[in-house]
Amino acid sequence: MGEIVGTKPVMEFNPNANGEGHDSKEFPFANEDFYCTNTKLKNLGIAFTPLAEGLKKGYENYYKKLLD
Repeated sequence: MGEIVGTKPVMEFNPNANGEGHDSKEFPFANEDFYCTNTKLKNLGIAFTPLAEGLKKGYENYYKKLLD
């Protein structure tokens, strides 16, 4: 996202969000592994947009307008 919006992101490690002491209000899956597949969707002919391309489109078409 930093490349898309033209700024360097600031990221900080929150030790309280790691392990059993995580706050589930921050992110409900912070302490879980989650695996899935898109094989069935691909078999139905659904096309996917690469992540960076989709983030850029979303930013340019929606979020950028909110920030202007």
